[in-house]
Amino acid sequence: MSILGGNRNDSPLSTNSLRQGAESIVDGDPAPVALSNARAWMPVNGKGTEDNPSMVPLVLDGNPATRWESDVYVNQLGPGPNSLKEGVGILIDLPQDTRIHSVALQGLTPGTTMQLRTSTGDPTTLNDTTLLDTVSVTAPDMTVELDPTRRDTPSTTQQVPSANPASPSDAVTVTVEPQPGASASADPGSNPNNDPKGPGRPKGNRLLLWITGLPMPNAASISDISVQGTWPGMNAEDQPEGSELSTTSSP
Repeated sequence: MSILGGNRNDSPLSTNSLRQGAESIVDGDPAPVALSNARAWMPVNGKGTEDNPSMVPLVLDGNPATRWESDVYVNQLGPGPNSLKEGVGILIDLPQDTRIHSVALQGLTPGTTMQLRTSTGDPTTLNDTTLLDTVSVTAPDMTVELDPTRRDTPSTTQQVPSANPASPSDAVTVTVEPQPGASASADPGSNPNNDPKGPGRPKGNRLLLWITGLPMPNAASISDISVQGTWPGMNAEDQPEGSELSTTSSP
């Protein structure tokens, strides 16, 4: 097969240009994102220690019967002098340049407050991440739809379906407030990673769940995490193995 391009009818396209063009195309419809390497996270020089790091991989095992739990604290998390630490983190790897559209969480403990953040590479502090949303947990299963303009608009209220199809009654309404503490990349005018199909939607290869409030006196918990999003080359995974595009010109 001959593929021609350029201003001339006989100008062949190179393999690299075809590959780069294909990888730059991302469908508007999000798909399930492959998550890997879930581990405990805390800022460099942060107070305290990681909470049950050996249990963190359970949030990606697909089994709602298993779960990670935080430690139990006498005092609430926060920056105050009586707090043992400012927050509890779980860091997860994503495909390169993933734009997160929604995050489904199961096995939560109502009363928990957490931030959803993204970054490129492993962050050392929260300043290395971009705030996507702040979630107040009101039900065991929640799906958070990430509106790319949400952080720059007044608070919104929307119905969010349950992450568990077997329990549709667990659907909750999530009210999202604008986040003045979001990093500079939350500004659609200054973020070079903006998705033209959704202004303000940053891209990265990490998802950070940063728990800032515990359901006192209980521990926070998460049994399963799943993500819907878009990333470069996501459609290439659907191509048959060994399929190649010929780039030779016609004789």
